[in-house]
Order: sequence, then structure tokens, then C-alpha cells
Amino acid sequence: MDKVAVWIDQSGARMITFEGGSPKTEDIDSGIEGQQRIDGEGKNASQFGEGNFTNNEHTENNRKANEISSYLKTVSNRISGFQHIVLFGPGNVKDQLKNHLDGIKAFDGKKIEVHTSDKLTDNQLVAFAREHLTQ
Repeated sequence: MDKVAVWIDQSGARMITFEGGSPKTEDIDSGIEGQQRIDGEGKNASQFGEGNFTNNEHTENNRKANEISSYLKTVSNRISGFQHIVLFGPGNVKDQLKNHLDGIKAFDGKKIEVHTSDKLTDNQLVAFAREHLTQ
């Protein structure tokens, strides 16, 4: 079992491996929250007139970057034992994971492929993984 396919987006990841020809899947929750209002911050908007402006964008961006970084570390820890890794999914999280893996010495010399795909059903995920892992 040295091959794994990982479908990934911001909501979560699904690892797909094959044991004896039958698929085995494992889900990883991203832990990335959507819009979050922290008590005491006020509105994330501006008010005209008196010149009373607030901008919580910096705080929000830092929180989101930390959540994504933690998510990528979790996924990379789960797939570190595999020699052939196929990353696929919509959006750019798969590319962020690839860049994250490129910076980890443990992934040097491992075959890492990146493919773009839409949201797929469970059967489509398995078919995609089977196609790319059995080549």
C-alpha cells in the first residue's frame, strides 16, 4: 500500500487507497470555518459621517491562513507514508498542498501528481483514483 489518491478542497479531504483491489477511504475534516464574528470586534464594515471606521480584514485573513496551514499539516502527516500521491479536486487547495509537500524533506523523491476535477460522487472518486493509481 504505497499509493494514495487525495481528493481535497476547503471543506475536507478524502484519502483513497486500494487493498487487494478494493477501495478503502478515509475522510479528513478541514476545520476551516466560514465567516466568523469574534465577540467585541464589531461589524466588518465602515460607517460614514463621523469617520468611525473598522477593518477586521487583517485578523480574518490571519485566522484563515492559520486554519489552512493546520489543515495542510494534518493531511501531509496522514499521507507521509506513501510513495505515489495523486492530489485532485476543485479550487486551489490541492496546489497549496503540493507546495506545502514540496517544502517537506520527507516528501523528496516521492511521486506527486496534481489534477483538477469537479465535485465527484463516491463512485467517481474511486474510479478516478483507480485510473491514476494503476497506471
